[in-house]
Amino acid sequence: MAITENVTVVFTDLVGSTELASSLTPDAGDEVRRRHFSALRQAIAATGGTEVKNLGDGLMVVFPVASAALGCAVAMQQAVHRDNGEAERPLGLRVGLSAGEATKEDGDYFGDPIVEAARLCARAEGDQILIADVVRAMAGRRSPHDFTSLGELDLKGLPDPVQTLEVGWEPLMQDSIWSGGLPLPASIVAEAWRLAREHGVGGISLRALASAIGMRQPSLYKYFDSKHALYDAMFADGNRQLLERLEALKLPTDPRAALKKYLATFVAFAVEDPARYELLFQRHLPGFTPSPESYALAEDALGRLVKQLSEAGVTDQGDIDCIVAITAGLMEAQMSNDAGDRWTRHLNRLVDLFIDDAIDRSKHR
Repeated sequence: MAITENVTVVFTDLVGSTELASSLTPDAGDEVRRRHFSALRQAIAATGGTEVKNLGDGLMVVFPVASAALGCAVAMQQAVHRDNGEAERPLGLRVGLSAGEATKEDGDYFGDPIVEAARLCARAEGDQILIADVVRAMAGRRSPHDFTSLGELDLKGLPDPVQTLEVGWEPLMQDSIWSGGLPLPASIVAEAWRLAREHGVGGISLRALASAIGMRQPSLYKYFDSKHALYDAMFADGNRQLLERLEALKLPTDPRAALKKYLATFVAFAVEDPARYELLFQRHLPGFTPSPESYALAEDALGRLVKQLSEAGVTDQGDIDCIVAITAGLMEAQMSNDAGDRWTRHLNRLVDLFIDDAIDRSKHR
């Protein structure tokens, strides 16, 4: 049965594959390809992508959110560049991305975004990432990458030119780590989260972090010159994770049901990781205040909640504040007292009670 999904599509292609195959024995060629695709699949797994198919010289991958697809494309290029440092025959990788509604049928995807991504990949040069502008727009502030406009490109098989951008990326430093396919500084932040889960957010030290990732401490200071700078990056990363989770939601058409699903997802995200909960929702670290850029991500998530409340009939600021406080209290009770769902299972009941009351009071104002 065919269904329609909103996806970001990534195509990759190994540059010079024919020449590579002719210059190696079959066994050596197969080994080079296995290493190449293994590196690409590490990046896909780390960023939450789904491999649709192997195209022989490349892969087709889909993502529910654009920022993750961009992160994967950059991680792929960095992986290939890293492996080239030890290779007798360096490889080149080109990548193309587009996004939009696509038809999914029998495990494959069809539609304009698929054609655009494939054609952009074909137009790219080795080491280059080309994207349709819609990918940048969908990623918004959740993408830390630099973009260079290439103007409108005519792509084979498409009736209209496609506004195209090149994604900037930097090779991994020599003393960097490779944490599940993530580029620096995302790898450092990922390791910081691991330490936070083991020792608590306040128990992270830059010395221990540098040791854990195999980096000299002065090199770490190039990325984070203080614990507060690291906390800020973690705060931003945690909120990007939240926004990606919320963005991937398929909400019901009924406004109240949509609000319940939104809040349930929000609460589940909060309570599933105590370290992340501590930094994002308690924020009791002495002297730490998120930067305006990082806090804007948290405000984005709250703004989406306000929109869901408005559609469910709750528009008074006092009522909005109350539902936020109720939800926060429910999360705190769950985190403090019980490892099951003793408290969070009451969320839908509280939503019904509160919205019914808010709507009733609004009729008598």
